[in-house]
Amino acid sequence: MAYVLKRLAAAALVVFGTVTLVFLILYALPGDPASLIAGDDAPPAVIARIRIQLGADQPLWAQYLYYLHGLVTGDLGRSFLTGEPVFGRLAAQLPATLELTFLSAGVAIVLGVLLGVLSAVHRGDWIDNLIQTITMTFTSMPEFWRGILLILIFSVWLHWLPAIGNGDLAQLVLPVACMGVGHAGVLTRTVRNNVLEVIEEPFVATLRGKGLLEGAILYRHVLRSALIPVITTFGMLVSQMLGGVVVIETLFARQGLGRIIAESVGSKDIPMIQGAVLFAALLSVTITVLVDLSYRWIDPRITL
Repeated sequence: MAYVLKRLAAAALVVFGTVTLVFLILYALPGDPASLIAGDDAPPAVIARIRIQLGADQPLWAQYLYYLHGLVTGDLGRSFLTGEPVFGRLAAQLPATLELTFLSAGVAIVLGVLLGVLSAVHRGDWIDNLIQTITMTFTSMPEFWRGILLILIFSVWLHWLPAIGNGDLAQLVLPVACMGVGHAGVLTRTVRNNVLEVIEEPFVATLRGKGLLEGAILYRHVLRSALIPVITTFGMLVSQMLGGVVVIETLFARQGLGRIIAESVGSKDIPMIQGAVLFAALLSVTITVLVDLSYRWIDPRITL
């Protein structure tokens, strides 16, 4: 319990530091939100009145304290452009982002473990070389380029899958493949390297001496011992996916937190950006804490 509380305290500090840094960066950017809301031809009196309504006429420290008070009370403010509550808009879009992220993570972990084990078992032969070449190729591609290739092949040329939109399972295939396949390459190399390392351990030779089959040794003992670094890498990749949804949701015209961030940055809708970053930070630290706590479940010998 002490370890859990310590990790939760560290996670809270990370979230606090993130929202503070984002607050300072956004308010340091050029441009006046009141001018954007009022329009180019608005008289100075109207702009000044909007600034007072937004609280932008207050000093930076006062705005920061007001923002922290809103976080503590659960009030993330209202959008500068639409006037709708930030929390309600983000909560409505969160399921789409979670669906995309966790399906992509599932694809990445399944492909990464299967291909990593297969590559380790066939170390040095053509299967190993083929897997490493393919995974390196996909991993080295930027996400937007992988997405464009998938749209070009499966939507434009073959007409198999829709390229944009939400709501239909078929509309998830291309964005999930774009994120999942790209991150599977990192997991594949991690699994391969760790399986090869564990295979050289003395306990594996002992198990072979007892007459256990290679398949039983590999899947019951070697793979479980090699999973700890894989889980660590997987947790980091999921956090990276949360950051990458801005590109994926924009490219595939999907609704979600990433799309909101992209649209809000263009219009300098500061409350909406801050709220979306807060949601993403909370998701990221939650995943990190769960990954840390999963170590003991995977290997009971580990002391938290």
